[in-house]
Amino acid sequence: WMHISQLSGTHTVIVERDMLPLRRRASHDSPEVARMQAGVVARLGDCEGGWCRLTLSEGYRGWAEQDALWGVTPPAAPN
Repeated sequence: WMHISQLSGTHTVIVERDMLPLRRRASHDSPEVARMQAGVVARLGDCEGGWCRLTLSEGYRGWAEQDALWGVTPPAAPN
């Protein structure tokens, strides 16, 4: 168990894929804002269409592939 005072309302994820691109928009064609090393902890925003909006402590913001992140539900498989 954990006491409520030890918890944060901020949802974070851990990057599982080394040198994962952080992109300006949720698309493989979108320009890279940064590359993240495996193990980086990022603040999680919305997830949609297999992409998640992330904010890094260094001030970078962008979108990363959802299946490369630990701590978020994997995207649904296509029918």
